[in-house]
Amino acid sequence: MEDKIVMLKKEVERLDLKREEGSLVGNENEVQKDTLLELRHLLHSKDSLLFQQPRSRWLKEGDANTGYFHSCITSRKRSNVIGALLTDGGWVDKPREVRGEIVGYFKSHFAEVRWRRPRLDGVEFPILTSLQSENLIRPFSADEVWSVVAESDGNKSPGPDGFNFAFLKGSWEVISNDVLAFMHEFHSSTLLPKAFSSYFVTLIPKILNPQSLGDFRPISLLGCFYKLVAKVLTKRLSTVMDSLTSKNQSAFLKGRLLVDGVLAINEVVDWVKKTKKECLVFKVDFEKAYDSVSWSFLEYMLRRFGFDGKWRSWIKACVFSGSLSVLVNGSPTEQIDICKGLKQGDPLAPFLFILVAEGLGALMKKAVGLGFYKGVQLSNSGAIMSHLQYADDTLFIGETCVENLWTTKAILRWFELISGLKVNFFKSKLYGINEGGAFVNSAASFLNCKVGKLPFIYLGLPVGANPRRVATWNPVLEVLQKRLASWKNKYVSLGGRVVLLNSTEKGGWPRGEGFADHEYLSFDKVEMETIIGGGVYLEECASGKEELRDLSVNVLTPIELTNVEDEWKCHYSIGGLFSVSSLYKFLSGIIIPPISLDPELVRDLGTLWESLAPSKVIVFSWQLLFGRIPTRVNLAKRGIVEHGYNSFCVLCPWSLECEGHLFGWCAFASTIWRKVFNWFGWDEEMPRDPSEIFQRFSRGGASGRRHKGLIAVWHSVVWTIWRARNELIFNAKVPAIEDELQGIMSRSWKWLLEKKKGGSCSLYEWKTCPMDCILR
Repeated sequence: MEDKIVMLKKEVERLDLKREEGSLVGNENEVQKDTLLELRHLLHSKDSLLFQQPRSRWLKEGDANTGYFHSCITSRKRSNVIGALLTDGGWVDKPREVRGEIVGYFKSHFAEVRWRRPRLDGVEFPILTSLQSENLIRPFSADEVWSVVAESDGNKSPGPDGFNFAFLKGSWEVISNDVLAFMHEFHSSTLLPKAFSSYFVTLIPKILNPQSLGDFRPISLLGCFYKLVAKVLTKRLSTVMDSLTSKNQSAFLKGRLLVDGVLAINEVVDWVKKTKKECLVFKVDFEKAYDSVSWSFLEYMLRRFGFDGKWRSWIKACVFSGSLSVLVNGSPTEQIDICKGLKQGDPLAPFLFILVAEGLGALMKKAVGLGFYKGVQLSNSGAIMSHLQYADDTLFIGETCVENLWTTKAILRWFELISGLKVNFFKSKLYGINEGGAFVNSAASFLNCKVGKLPFIYLGLPVGANPRRVATWNPVLEVLQKRLASWKNKYVSLGGRVVLLNSTEKGGWPRGEGFADHEYLSFDKVEMETIIGGGVYLEECASGKEELRDLSVNVLTPIELTNVEDEWKCHYSIGGLFSVSSLYKFLSGIIIPPISLDPELVRDLGTLWESLAPSKVIVFSWQLLFGRIPTRVNLAKRGIVEHGYNSFCVLCPWSLECEGHLFGWCAFASTIWRKVFNWFGWDEEMPRDPSEIFQRFSRGGASGRRHKGLIAVWHSVVWTIWRARNELIFNAKVPAIEDELQGIMSRSWKWLLEKKKGGSCSLYEWKTCPMDCILR
């Protein structure tokens, strides 16, 4: 279909060009019309195929948890609705008043009073080389523009222009010349159409129950063609950022990581604690940092870094103009002119903000060099640590002295005057290390900030925490618990719960209300073969079988001490170097929960999960083999049904409905199994127990491909039997053997096509020679 669509598009384009030239002859008018109709028909068929893909995805992933995802969307939509706002004059809740408050807020927020700001003329900055500068302003090439288009996500929501990168990718052959002409025009004129600098702003809540506009984060929804220009410039700018940015800045740059700053400050705190020295750490919080950047200061910094005039003109065209409309409950407000700030969501914004933040870093270096600020020297000849930056997240690190406080206040005030970035002292905190407390309190009062204490969070990670204390890991546990709680259990399928458990690494089944939430299977049996883990060793020690303390003493007692210097070596790793994988393999070999199953079956159980079936079906099969599905016998055992309830099989009323009967020796089930055996050409005696039948399918294939195909068929059979039983109970629909057999074949064929790598086969081929299809 794709090849046909491409061919028809080329033909339509050829005929369109001929029509524009007025050279259509003969029946070419009719040919053009027929070709266009055929192209539209194929595009409609393609759209229909894409519409069916979510259903195809269900075959891959099992229960799609549609209710869960719909509830998430509905809940998020409700949380994004701004029904009322808390203002200086009280609450406003009428739609017109809410819109008026938002418009007034953004007009004031992005307005700037023009005045002559101070400069950083006495501060040194790195300068671009002539080669770097020339490379930044070279002409745009077709390959350069296309690489940006190809790398961009086509699934993002369109901006005000109504287009996204999926449109550019799909229509590139048609519009590429026009796009390149526009890029060349921008290169020479350094101007952008006014519509390109107009954008929407959506408000994302920063807290659970936002009340004022300060509780929302504005995100810019930019047009596709503006993003194309900005991404091309950003890609070029990334090639020189490392040479312009100090090592104290670790944000957004290739080769620098978020954890770099966290590790550095932790090293400082540890060293200060060990040496018993006093130290102050000031965590600075800038108020609306991106929105407050002065355009005049940004232009000044670009000039100080040595950017060419053409490049500065490009940045002016992209950043130093424009208007926005705020989306209030989905409806845009009037246009609001902006006079300062960087757009959050603009590809250029992160790098441009780093260049602005370099002004603060350079001020700190100047103060340290002149002796006005005393940083922390990690050793007699070590480096002096004075500040760390990650975009606008800044730490000042220095000795406990009054001079540092005056310098800090002066630098922050000076930087506010030159850049527009104002410190939010209410959110900023001062931490004292090895200091009694009186000086820190006085210093915090002087800086007009709060006093904090170790450990504290920087960039989402703890600083100054003791990893040996349980309380240190409470934030990690809270994150896991929140993730677990966010998956509302009434919407999550059994297969989805396995995904949930693997993703959160939480040892236990989610709980809720109703029979579906009863614990069908103890978690230690689940972890036995899926190798999820769960602290079995500690559980055994804690259960009283052997005290962990006594066990450690017993291990250490036989050790004889010598005068030889000790070395750290891992006994269970090759080469003596510790690795998580080697420890994991060792523990997997010795920590096996007690089981009461046939050892041969246990070996085969590990392959149950290596199937082409959906996860929901696999989990059901797992429960079946452990006797944990809600058959009538199990319902009676659990006391869920009243005494005297009919526990006989509904498919053949001659025996109690247990797993062994329902899926093994029941007349209905045994007939189904016999027909499936005949389908594969197996003429041996058929086992009667479901676990034995499973072992027959599990050992029926030596290769991985053959094994997965056979296990998928076994899954399909037990799933079909269970569905037939439920249809009879709840809908009074009597199952027919042949219909159920066709359902088994059809269902397993779909699973095979969706997940199997390799050659496909038709349903007819699958029904006539299944093993050949599996081996393709």
